[in-house]
Amino acid sequence: MSRELTRNGGRHRYRAQAADAAAFGRAQRPKPAKLVLQPQLRAVVEAKLALRWSPQQLAGWLRLAYPTDPVMWVSHETIYLSLFVRAGGRCAASSSTVCARVGRCAIREPSGCPRAAASSATPSISASDPPRRPTGPCPAIGKVI
Repeated sequence: MSRELTRNGGRHRYRAQAADAAAFGRAQRPKPAKLVLQPQLRAVVEAKLALRWSPQQLAGWLRLAYPTDPVMWVSHETIYLSLFVRAGGRCAASSSTVCARVGRCAIREPSGCPRAAASSATPSISASDPPRRPTGPCPAIGKVI
């Protein structure tokens, strides 16, 4: 049986209109972040980030430390997104350890991003030019990157 049928009542109870409404409800964005909904998980994550654990280390450790409690499991992508997206693309003040660890303060945007297309009036960079690393203070921690 397909996942679509299973998700919406099985072969005999499936109704297309109800399935469509349920799919629409599941797809609503933005969804609340798991770290916002689970205060105990957020406290553990913040404590480990303060000890300079990487989100990958933390995600792996949570599965080992709480093997029977899936509520306490979180992926490293969720940790990154909750820290960077919440700050509007800059590091949140509470996440300065992650900002310093990662070495950059903004989320990289895909090349097909509408904002990237809107800024196409900027001069193009030749492939022979060496890449330049941005300099100046990080807005979240005040250190030069």
